[in-house]
Amino acid sequence: MHKLLGSITLAAALFAGVPSLPGQASEDPAGQLFAQLDSNKDGKLTQSEFTALPDLTAELFKAWDADKDGAISKAEFVKNYGA
Repeated sequence: MHKLLGSITLAAALFAGVPSLPGQASEDPAGQLFAQLDSNKDGKLTQSEFTALPDLTAELFKAWDADKDGAISKAEFVKNYGA
């Protein structure tokens, strides 16, 4: 699990070099990564958006989807990111 979190942290560091959208400058790294992964900007991650990073697996998606609605909300992502 620590190796996975290290990989996610590395991915976040890589995304840190990407210019942020207006209003995102002070957002935490988890929020920034969520925004980058949310390709259609609907405020939730589908499994396909979530697994865009190789270390974010379908199994992890199921574990992080606390309400089992088939999507990961920003709150679910931030809660689990780096936990």
